[in-house]
Amino acid sequence: MSQIELIKPDPGEPHAIEETGIAGVYRTRRLSVFERWQREGKIEPRHLNAANIFNIEFYNACLTDNYATMQFGRIPSGSVPERARQIADARKRIAEACRAVGQIGASWLWDYVGLEKPLKAAPDRREAVGTLRIVLDLLAAHYRL
Repeated sequence: MSQIELIKPDPGEPHAIEETGIAGVYRTRRLSVFERWQREGKIEPRHLNAANIFNIEFYNACLTDNYATMQFGRIPSGSVPERARQIADARKRIAEACRAVGQIGASWLWDYVGLEKPLKAAPDRREAVGTLRIVLDLLAAHYRL
């Protein structure tokens, strides 16, 4: 068996093995729910890309608050001016994405894509999957994917 065959993730496996920046060093990473859905054919690759873009922007915006109480203009104290500008820009992009999917969709996007809450927390799992697919479709359209 070759090295390449060893690092290929199994489609049924909830983990992926990735190469790191250090030669010959690999790490195991748990797949996100959206990566699993894309592998299962529940969502399209553009939906996965939209979720990844939103998640990266969410991380860059240093957001951990509840969507209902979020103040997009507030920047963490102690930030250096350049970092504060980057955070403010990321928060602006997050606010635009939330407006693009609507208020209810933004709440779902915030909780399950941004904060990565488990779908077990949703009241009805089947409804959650359907709602998230619609929200991801609107988000992909917003990002022009």
